[in-house]
Amino acid sequence: MSRTLVGRMAVLVFAALLGSDAAPAYAGTDMTVAAAINKAGSQRMLSQRQAKFYLLQAWEVNTAAARMEMNYARAEFASGMHQLYTAWAGVRTSRRRLNNSTANG
Repeated sequence: MSRTLVGRMAVLVFAALLGSDAAPAYAGTDMTVAAAINKAGSQRMLSQRQAKFYLLQAWEVNTAAARMEMNYARAEFASGMHQLYTAWAGVRTSRRRLNNSTANG
């Protein structure tokens, strides 16, 4: 996981801890801060599943099933990353709008 993505997820976590109106969904998504934190936890689990099935393939243990499960975990992980990235894009857009309205008013 890249440092940038970890930093983005940390911002979402800190926003929830600071109580910054975490209940509303982000612009353009249905993801709340709580949902983003939950999704990040799922991403951790999926990354561990991918590693497990990669090792099973490397050790030649039930390789067909391991390949299928690893591909499933990889697809779920990619989907989750897209959801988190989309939520973060909504946060950036909201911040930009807030900064523009504050500067003009």
